[in-house]
Amino acid sequence: QLKNCQTMASRKLYQLPQKQIDRAERRQNYDRMKVEAPPTIVSATTTNAVLATSQQTMQHYQPQQPLITTHSPAEVASLPLLQPFHIKKPAESSIVNTIINEQHAADTLAAMLKQEEKLRADLQKAKSENSSEGDANDKKAGVTSKKSKKSSKKSGSNGNSEKVKELESQIDVIALTLYQCRQNLAQFAGWTKAMLQAEYSKLAVTLDQNSQHYFDLEEAFSFLCPRLDTANGPEDYYHEQRLAYVKEMIPVMKKVGSKNVPTSLLALPYLQKFQCDHPEISPIVASLIDEMQQLAITEGVRARLEKLIGDPAKFKVLKYAEEMLDRKEVGTSELVRKHYRKRSVKLHPDRNGEHMRPIFEEFTDARTVLSSVQLRQSYLRGMLDVFKYYGTAMMSESHDSWNKKHRPDMAEDAPRRGGGRGGKDGSGRGGNNGGGGKPPKL
Repeated sequence: QLKNCQTMASRKLYQLPQKQIDRAERRQNYDRMKVEAPPTIVSATTTNAVLATSQQTMQHYQPQQPLITTHSPAEVASLPLLQPFHIKKPAESSIVNTIINEQHAADTLAAMLKQEEKLRADLQKAKSENSSEGDANDKKAGVTSKKSKKSSKKSGSNGNSEKVKELESQIDVIALTLYQCRQNLAQFAGWTKAMLQAEYSKLAVTLDQNSQHYFDLEEAFSFLCPRLDTANGPEDYYHEQRLAYVKEMIPVMKKVGSKNVPTSLLALPYLQKFQCDHPEISPIVASLIDEMQQLAITEGVRARLEKLIGDPAKFKVLKYAEEMLDRKEVGTSELVRKHYRKRSVKLHPDRNGEHMRPIFEEFTDARTVLSSVQLRQSYLRGMLDVFKYYGTAMMSESHDSWNKKHRPDMAEDAPRRGGGRGGKDGSGRGGNNGGGGKPPKL
């Protein structure tokens, strides 16, 4: 019996679920990353050798330091892909600080590349002027012999030779600065990847693999730290995509601002007719808020990057924003469809009497607008702007004007339907909401 118990215990020990084994491995990786320091990218011998070659030129010329705007920790923490990491204190977050340093190093490198390009253009211009002056001197003197031509070219090149030498020395200094900037960027990129991977391993151990939070975390990490399809091993990552995302998304998020509050959507007539104020239907309101937020983000990214599709990193940022918008649109339409099927049973006049027919018709009409992506987004965008500036004062008039513009057939039928339900006059003007009356209480 003792041997049997021991064998059963050993079997239980080795028959652990695969999820527990994966979590234990991720936890070990996280502990190992905390102990190990980030690797140094630049060796001391290489840097000293490069510094020794340009030490003389550095004494005569110092490159102009570019003015780089640094993002605040709150701006970086507001990025959508950093939300699954649950950053509570952005100023103290290691992820936010390394992303800021990485972005600053990338901006500095881009500015120094522009300086180098300008210096090379000036050098090319100086050399062309030098050669043109030599040819002009030849024509003016009318020299015919080869020796006289050589002497005239030498005399013509003496004027810009000092300028050419100075520009060449400046380019050498810029080349050294660019080397240092590239090494700094590589080092900060390695640190950022290590911080993101450590935080990902820490959170993934505590989450259920079937939860939405785990799915969002996996998607965020795979986009911010994409792996290269090369033979260098699994530790070779691509940081240009992360740099493009941070650079392009922060201005867009500043312009978009915060999300709409649920009370603004619940004041809209079509959402009231669709009975979205019920506590069980709150996912529809939350999904509509997320969809409108993602729509504004996608339009902002498209406006910034539609002319820069040649850059693969920026193209992936635009593609990701469009995929997120498509996903949210499909999710909202699915929630609207489920709510209609569930709620229509309780409102159908065949089961609840003819007195429920007007409410059911309004419910079906609201479903028609909310289930269409184009109509839904156009209605929400226009009506939320009205609510933002005027509140609920002009909500009924704006609702009717939107129907006249986007649904002219419904705008013509609305007064007749309103008069049949008890309009004050027979002209069809005092019906549902056209005569200034309040919408029916549901």
